[in-house]
Amino acid sequence: MTPDVPGARQSGIGARLRAARERVGLTLAQASEKLHVDPKSVVALEAEEYDIFGAPVFTRGHIRRYSDLVGEKSDELVALYNETARAVLPDLPRPPTIDPLSDVRRFAVPALFALIGLVLLGVVWWVLKRG
Repeated sequence: MTPDVPGARQSGIGARLRAARERVGLTLAQASEKLHVDPKSVVALEAEEYDIFGAPVFTRGHIRRYSDLVGEKSDELVALYNETARAVLPDLPRPPTIDPLSDVRRFAVPALFALIGLVLLGVVWWVLKRG
């Protein structure tokens, strides 16, 4: 993810984390064990392949924990990540659209039958009362 410029490679987040890990004498396996993550997560951080972590909030957390482990300035690295990370909006489902007449239509036919039934019942009662 970093450009192929010799000086830029050393200033990237992954390069700084890798250099700090090597400076304190940790292997990838030791770092992943101390961070309680899979070794591929440590490799992804050092390669700046953050898609493995999902949401940016998780990436920031991993950068912060890893930098604290190896003695790097976590606030500085998280700020660098925030500058380079693209804004990802959550994919929220849209609420279903509700037809305001759907309730009226649902009850219209039964209400009509009930009304007709009451009218017929009234007519029958009226005929029996007269007769």
